[in-house]
Amino acid sequence: MILWKQKVQERTAQLTDANAALRVLLRQRDEDRNQLEEKILANIKTLIFPGSRNKKSDSRQMQSILSRLLESNLLTITSEIFVETIVEICWSHSKRAESCGSH
Repeated sequence: MILWKQKVQERTAQLTDANAALRVLLRQRDEDRNQLEEKILANIKTLIFPGSRNKKSDSRQMQSILSRLLESNLLTITSEIFVETIVEICWSHSKRAESCGSH
């Protein structure tokens, strides 16, 4: 009976440590997400809004240039998101593989 209680206490301690580690990871993920959102908003403000404010020109050539500029800037912003997402996914999978291999 004492051995069983000891095993339960050890497992409880392990689960408590694991939960603490998961809370830290979740907090870091939230911080990363907030940073990404701030970066996207800053990019939109600097790369998209200035071009859209210049739409006052009636020149088709100017509208075409602004349209291409906006498209290019949107691609720049989204490519950063995709690269960061891919890196995050790869990091997450490699960490999972390491933890699975260590047990």
